[in-house]
Amino acid sequence: MSVIRVNNFIDAYRLRAQGADVHAMAARHKEGTAFISQYILNTLQLEPSATLVDVGCGDGCLLRLAAGRVSHRVGVVPNAEEKLRLEPIVEGAAILQGLCQQVPLASASADLIICNAVFMYLSSA
Repeated sequence: MSVIRVNNFIDAYRLRAQGADVHAMAARHKEGTAFISQYILNTLQLEPSATLVDVGCGDGCLLRLAAGRVSHRVGVVPNAEEKLRLEPIVEGAAILQGLCQQVPLASASADLIICNAVFMYLSSA
């Protein structure tokens, strides 16, 4: 991965979404992302009727692994480029654009919310 200069993390992820490797959107190695995603899913008590939301879903790995285990899967990404890139890759999941501070979902619409490696992007204000 080459060094890039950007103004903020949203611009960094926007550039990653335009790259050849979709896994770069997770900002870590493909196998590491799969291992962590599988570990998270294995530790949860998933109900087949559940709605699972992955805030900062990166390359959509966790959402793909959750297919067939929950009835509704929702990913949240910070920019339109990631949303467009993920929609055809994560079949059957809704991909929404938003930030950790303002997830574009109705109150009480999710059974499980996963925020893996996204808290460093929260502002203190």
